[in-house]
Amino acid sequence: MEINYEQAYKDDKIIREYIDSEIVFAQKSVEGFYGKGSGTSFEMISNLIGIPNGSSENWQKTIGAHYVYAHSQVSINNNTGMASMVITFYMKDMYNFNKGMSDIVSGTPDDVNGRFAELGWAKEFLTIGSMTRTVT
Repeated sequence: MEINYEQAYKDDKIIREYIDSEIVFAQKSVEGFYGKGSGTSFEMISNLIGIPNGSSENWQKTIGAHYVYAHSQVSINNNTGMASMVITFYMKDMYNFNKGMSDIVSGTPDDVNGRFAELGWAKEFLTIGSMTRTVT
């Protein structure tokens, strides 16, 4: 199932803080690469970034704690030395019940709801999403 990760970014303070922090890190990385033989165009791919449960109940229940990685395409203007970066964040999360965990709001253990999966009444599924920013 594909979610609107752009909406998650807009709605949820924690998701926004983590993504914004990664954008700043990518910008600093570009500054470090520039002038070290990187040329006027290059790509960067981040490590996997863990994002904890969001601040809004909606996004806690939709994706909870999840991982993203960023892919950046960087172009540097030879005349001005200014860089432009198109950075896309890709998220992937398995919607499921985790033994030993519990719902943040209700406190209901995942083991309780997880029995529905064991009985075949609920099934885990993959959730994906992405968002793109252009940074100059």
